[in-house]
Amino acid sequence: MRLEHQVALVTGGGRGIGRSIALALAGEGARVVVNYRTSAQPAEETVKEIIALGSSALAVAGDISQPADVERLVQSTLEHFGRLDILVNNAGVYSGKKLSDLSEETWQQVIDLNLKGVYLMCRAAARAMLEQRSGVIINISSGGGLGPDPGYQPSAAYAASKAGVVMLTKVLARELGPHIRVNCSARGHADAKPDRPFSPASRERISKLAPLGRVGTPEDIADVAVFLASDASRYMTGQTLSVDGGIIMLP
Repeated sequence: MRLEHQVALVTGGGRGIGRSIALALAGEGARVVVNYRTSAQPAEETVKEIIALGSSALAVAGDISQPADVERLVQSTLEHFGRLDILVNNAGVYSGKKLSDLSEETWQQVIDLNLKGVYLMCRAAARAMLEQRSGVIINISSGGGLGPDPGYQPSAAYAASKAGVVMLTKVLARELGPHIRVNCSARGHADAKPDRPFSPASRERISKLAPLGRVGTPEDIADVAVFLASDASRYMTGQTLSVDGGIIMLP
């Protein structure tokens, strides 16, 4: 139980990779706040799964691109559990639109959720963590923030937002140390949506592309989040770990 007695907040924690991260943290003993924006039922189901693991959980609605929602989310965590030890900034939105089709509205939506939301959550969580003089922040970026060809076609908005998360991680690691560690996980292809699984053709393409020869799973991403949250990474901060089967290193 590497995270026993700790409290974690996972944005976008009711579905997909966020759900897997929430369950993995709970499996290591953490009490978990599951944030969601509109999908209340999946979030509540994730809470039930966490309770079945023997831990405690709470589902809290909130749009992380809205400052008032962010403040309420962190405050709800503190009121319910008394502290906040781990923040996982997982919530985000993908866009693969090329520049000619990328509207200003879509650009703003992607930047607001993927980058502004991470900034707002880090700012609110850091206040509580600095007061207790300890904490871990894990930002979920992607291969699209590390290179222009991560095995799929990211839009300019998505790539810019995720690259921003990588640099935000580095700056905050310097600013918030030594009491708060800030690291980043750059996820690659992960078949994380049961209602929209990868097609056989997509699975074959990705498997051939990845040096490890397979498509990623939500658990692959979640296990790295547990590592970054735990004392196993206690001498790491400001780092970005690629979790993509090796695709990002290819020319």
